[in-house]
Amino acid sequence: MPHYKPPAGEAHGLIVAYLKPNADSDQALSDVRNLTLPDPKVMQIATASYLKKEQPANKPIETGDVIGAFVNSISGEPIQSARAHADMDKLVQEIRKMPHFTSNINHW
Repeated sequence: MPHYKPPAGEAHGLIVAYLKPNADSDQALSDVRNLTLPDPKVMQIATASYLKKEQPANKPIETGDVIGAFVNSISGEPIQSARAHADMDKLVQEIRKMPHFTSNINHW
């Protein structure tokens, strides 16, 4: 995963979504990276990566493979912002609708 430094004092988070067996990891990663919420929004996905359960990694998808996405405030919202938490929930809901993932999607 690319080096990620969360913004000091601003809302940020992590979403971890587990891939279904035989999911297309490249398409899943692209879909998550391109996910945006309609305006008005206060959070957006900053970066996302495909993480294998074990290395070295070879397809097909193994149980435990995930897409991890870091999310940042785009409006300077503070860490405890209710609007930021609502946007995180919306991003998780949109990822849950994608066909690539199990129902096991966590966020912090």
